[in-house]
Amino acid sequence: MEHRDPPDRDIADVLAARLSQISTQLDYARHELELLRREAHATGPAPATAALPASGAPSTADTRSPHPAATPWWARDATLGRVLATAGTAITLIGVALLLVLAIQSGLLGPAGRVVAGAILASGLLGLALWRSRRDEVNAGIVALAATGVAGLYLDIVAATALYELVPVVVGLAIAFAVASAGSQLAVAWDSRWLVHMVVLGGAALAPFVAGGITPAVAAFLVALMAATFPAQRSRQWPWLMASRVGPPVLALVIGMHSPGSQPGLSIAWQAVALSAILLVLAVGTGFVLLREAGRAYHGAAMLGIAAAALPLLLARELLAAGPYAVVCVASGAVLLAVAALAPGIRGGPRMLIGGIGVLAGILAITSWVPGGRADVVVLGAGCAVLLGWSRSRDAVAGAGGALLLVAGTALLGATASQGLLVSSSVASERASMLIVAAGALLVVAAALVASAVGVPVLLRLLATGAVLYGSMVAIVALGVLVVGGRTGFVAGHALVTVLWMAVAITLLIVGARRNAVLAAGVVMAAATVVKLMMFDLAALDGIYRVLAFLLVGVLLLLAGTRIARPRASQPDPA
Repeated sequence: MEHRDPPDRDIADVLAARLSQISTQLDYARHELELLRREAHATGPAPATAALPASGAPSTADTRSPHPAATPWWARDATLGRVLATAGTAITLIGVALLLVLAIQSGLLGPAGRVVAGAILASGLLGLALWRSRRDEVNAGIVALAATGVAGLYLDIVAATALYELVPVVVGLAIAFAVASAGSQLAVAWDSRWLVHMVVLGGAALAPFVAGGITPAVAAFLVALMAATFPAQRSRQWPWLMASRVGPPVLALVIGMHSPGSQPGLSIAWQAVALSAILLVLAVGTGFVLLREAGRAYHGAAMLGIAAAALPLLLARELLAAGPYAVVCVASGAVLLAVAALAPGIRGGPRMLIGGIGVLAGILAITSWVPGGRADVVVLGAGCAVLLGWSRSRDAVAGAGGALLLVAGTALLGATASQGLLVSSSVASERASMLIVAAGALLVVAAALVASAVGVPVLLRLLATGAVLYGSMVAIVALGVLVVGGRTGFVAGHALVTVLWMAVAITLLIVGARRNAVLAAGVVMAAATVVKLMMFDLAALDGIYRVLAFLLVGVLLLLAGTRIARPRASQPDPA
């Protein structure tokens, strides 16, 4: 009789087979998940699939196609969409400008009709952007539609006010400010820097074209655009927005002041100056807000914006007489120096930039207002005062400002005062004055403060030493001509300069025996003295003064050689 397994054993065998299949499938799934995880983190193609240990499992050979090549940046949907949308914004805004201006040539509509048509078109584009933003996710196309609408409305108001004079200037500025503010708030809500950039740059680029040129009214609209977009910059802290906001009004004012053939009347000149002052005040006020609220990475952009906003006032010389221009420069310089001193958290380059422009404003004021070309005395006097403060505080702004004053004063002295004075006795007799003597003496003091300071780089110390030599020569030669008179005073002055140079050089060589910087200054002065003696004094001097110059310099060199070599006399001869 045939023996049969009990039914329970059959069921157990079936369950065991099923569990084995499930285990195999789980191993396969785990292996596939591991492959997917590796592919997600790997930079190259995924490794081939290893064979599974269990029999009957599906084939593990990786038959999937390799990863497709990465799409170039210029072929990505986001990039293409943004480029196309930006181009569409620019072209549409140009079309709006053509509608507002060039339609005059064909007599299409009247001024009011053109303004109304432009407003309808711009409002329609803005409304379409808002409607689409409620239905779809905000993308480059929606942003471009909104930017075109806002900038179009802004340009429409510019045309109605500055070109057609349908709206009073104050009312037009208020409406343009409101439109630009709404656009900047929309950019904040959508977190789109492209929106506010396109509104600002599009409106600023086409406003002069729409208004028929760069006029004070156009500059006023650009200043209003700058102020209206500040909330967006404050909320999002987009650094490049500072350049977009401040650049257009600065360029408009500077170009308007210096356009070829323009001779603005007194009223227009003061309008431009007033707008430039408002621009600087806005830049300083908003810049201080950003400096207090933004991070350190944003400080440079804020300070550069303030520096750029000061340029129109400093470049307004052609619009104003000497006295008013000097007052404008003094006020601008005081504001910039106050910013450099009081700006919170500012150090290094940005602070020195603002302080340097403030000092430059003072130099421009002096050179435009001081009569008789004696600006060098005032500039060098200011340089002495600033460098004296720097020698005590070592403030970076004071050092940069003092150096700038020193360079400017030296250039002014060489260009307007001492030209020909040092090489011709006849010119020296005509130009010599106590003001030149004072300027040379101030240059010596200012340069000596730099040359004698601790921690000054060697190159800067040598340049300051050269300034000391030049200033002393100017002062002594001019003083010799004034005291003795004629060629005799000229020759005596040069002889005295040569002897004094060598005396100071030897003093530096002896005192600075253990200080390389002082020693280098002494070597430079001694070399310069010998060169002057052999190249200039030998030919230009005559009589007893040439003899005295050579004898005294020779004796000083002998004494110096003896004094400096004495501590080393006990050392063996290296030969």
